[in-house]
Amino acid sequence: MTQEENLLSSTQAIISELFDSNEAVKGQFQLHISAEILEFGEALLPAFKRLPNFVEACAHNVQTSLVGAFVYGVLDDLVVSGKLLLMGKLGPSGNTYRQAMEGICMAAMCAHASTLLIGGQEKKYWELIVENSKLANGNRAVHLFLANWDRLGLNLSGAEQLKEALALHHEHSHAGRLALANRMDLTPGGRIYVGGHFDPAKLQAYGLEMKQRINGARWTVELIDGLWPHIEKLRATTPAAPAAHQ
Repeated sequence: MTQEENLLSSTQAIISELFDSNEAVKGQFQLHISAEILEFGEALLPAFKRLPNFVEACAHNVQTSLVGAFVYGVLDDLVVSGKLLLMGKLGPSGNTYRQAMEGICMAAMCAHASTLLIGGQEKKYWELIVENSKLANGNRAVHLFLANWDRLGLNLSGAEQLKEALALHHEHSHAGRLALANRMDLTPGGRIYVGGHFDPAKLQAYGLEMKQRINGARWTVELIDGLWPHIEKLRATTPAAPAAHQ
């Protein structure tokens, strides 16, 4: 939908746009970055294959259940981010990808058996989540994760790679020039769109965006493998939650 089409000039047009599946836009993405899309699917598959057993292992107590829930959320966010990208919505796709990366950080910190340095004090992150403390808000997760990297002892691709990925998507979270560019063609007199579009001038950017999601999928596989021993240790050293009454 472009400004030449009066930008949703009736209630019915707005409702139609809300239910539009953007198939034409998706078709353009499939035509031009099919290799990256396939790679994304292949990168996600190992994580989804691990997920049922991992979530089952996490069903021990509140702490471990939080880890499983955050990992589940990471995978959901990665899928949704990919879907939004293929609908031509770069901004919302970037927001959701960033949320997935925050989920990686939160899962790792919840799985840590000991305290972390949080707000200048030694605290257990998962307990702050339960308390709904502002110190454990998602927008703080990346900073806390990187600040406590050495304590967490995880074998991910590296803190710096994750930091760079998050910095890349920071601008997606705010209105600004990038948000303007994301919804218009990058040609002279470029049209402005509502509801997503495909712009051939952004083809290289689309490929790079999908590569970021591929990296996120691979990090998630590494995260699951890295956290599993922590979960097994917690199962062996912490009490199980009481069974629910039937």
